[in-house]
Amino acid sequence: MKKALSILLLISLLTCTRAWSQACTPNNDTVAGIEPDTLAVAYVNSPYDEVIYFHLPGDTMVDFVIGEDTITVHLCIDSLTIDSVHGLPDGFSFGCHVPWCSVLGNGNGCAAISGTPDESQIGIHPLDVFVTVYVNDCYGFSLPPQVDTVSFYYMDVQPATGFDEVLDQLLSVANCFPNPAFTKTQLSFYQRKAGSLRIAILTLEGELVDEKEIEAGAGYYHEPLDISSLPPSMYFIRVSGNDQQAFTKLQVIR
Repeated sequence: MKKALSILLLISLLTCTRAWSQACTPNNDTVAGIEPDTLAVAYVNSPYDEVIYFHLPGDTMVDFVIGEDTITVHLCIDSLTIDSVHGLPDGFSFGCHVPWCSVLGNGNGCAAISGTPDESQIGIHPLDVFVTVYVNDCYGFSLPPQVDTVSFYYMDVQPATGFDEVLDQLLSVANCFPNPAFTKTQLSFYQRKAGSLRIAILTLEGELVDEKEIEAGAGYYHEPLDISSLPPSMYFIRVSGNDQQAFTKLQVIR
C-alpha cells in the first residue's frame, strides 16, 4: 500500500460510501486497505445494502516541502474519523461499526450504505466525504489534525429494468464518470463470468482511437480510462468479451 495521507482519506471515503446495514462486524484483515474497493450499481426499487471492510495502517510517510527542499517525515497514526458524507440520494443512510465512525491506527473497521432508490434518483450521484486524520511524531507528540475532503467517488443509480437485464446478460456497461470528462474517467461494467475484456474507444464514425485489454473476475468493476490524448469530441466506448459486446458514450472536453 502506498503510504500517504491521501490513501488514508481514500480508506475513509469508502468506509462511508459503501453499504450501510444498521450494524456490521469488522473482519480480521492485517493488510492496510479496503475490500471491496468500488461501489455497486443501485437499481430503482431494489434495496441497496452492502458492507465494506477496511484496515487502517499504523503509520505513514509524508512529504513536507520547505522552500526548495522536500523532507519525508515518518508519522504514526492515532485514528481516523469520518465527519460526514454528502451527496447520497435522499432516503439513503450510512454508518460504521461505531457510532462516531472512527478507527484506531493499525485497526479494523467496517461501514455500510443502505436505501432504496426511486426513479427521480436515476443518474450519477457524486459523493463528498469529510474526514479527519489524527497523527503524532511517533514519539508521543500529537500534530494538528489533518482535515480534508474526498470527492472522486459516486453512486450510479440505474433504471429498474436494468437490474433484470444485467442478470440475463454476460456483459453489461453502465455510465462513465465523470462524463463529460477532461483527462480521466471511469468506466462501470458488469460481467457474469470471469475472463478477459477488450475496451475500445471509437469515434462516432466507428474509427478505433484507443484500446486496451484487461482481466476481470465476475461482478461489478470500475476501470479507469486515460483520455488525455483524445481531441474534444463525443466517443463510443465498446467493451467486448464472453462472446458479447456492449456500448456507452463518452464526451471529452477541454
